[in-house]
Amino acid sequence: MGTDPDPDFDVDALDQLVSAVVELQEDAAAGAAVDDPIDVVSEAAGMLAGVDLGLDEVAAPSKGEPAATPAVEQPSAMARVKRYFEKSKFDIHAPIGMTFSIAARRSFFEQFFGQRLVIDEERFFAPVTTADGSSQLSVEVLPEEIRVLVKSISLPPPPEIPAGASF
Repeated sequence: MGTDPDPDFDVDALDQLVSAVVELQEDAAAGAAVDDPIDVVSEAAGMLAGVDLGLDEVAAPSKGEPAATPAVEQPSAMARVKRYFEKSKFDIHAPIGMTFSIAARRSFFEQFFGQRLVIDEERFFAPVTTADGSSQLSVEVLPEEIRVLVKSISLPPPPEIPAGASF
């Protein structure tokens, strides 16, 4: 497992914000059908607020019938992986398909993943890579129950700057 980074580390002006894209395994969402899109929005809002909204409703038993024991549903793979990174102190951004992004300071990423990141400090919108030039972060630092759900964690390329644009 990765070393738990200290979220209170000193931040200097050159400790840039970095983001990465977490992609889940294609089969990680198997069985996680969405019945009600309102529940999905509510679950996301609750996760952001750190509140369990208890959306698993149980019908009241008819008179004379014993109360059924509610089935305990496992959160979706997306919710589990997002919650892991959220508890690890990353900023979490909305999912798109089987991906979502995480963000933190460069030093936090380096502590968490155990990999040095390289950013060309002289260029605006410079790519972020690992010391060996890769755009992939190791998933091996993740706990097994999370690692099996994650396909990859990628450092995205910088946005393309339109010709003639200046900053």
